[in-house]
Amino acid sequence: MTKTVRTWVISAIAILLAVIGIYNVVVDPEADHPHHPNDSHEESHL
Repeated sequence: MTKTVRTWVISAIAILLAVIGIYNVVVDPEADHPHHPNDSHEESHL
């Protein structure tokens, strides 16, 4: 039972990291730099 729970938690974390990675690649492919509140006007004319 404990081993099953541990496997499920590891799988859930791996899926979450994969979703975050895909989201970053698809939605914000050029986000190599940290976001600042003033960056919205730079991204608007890309």
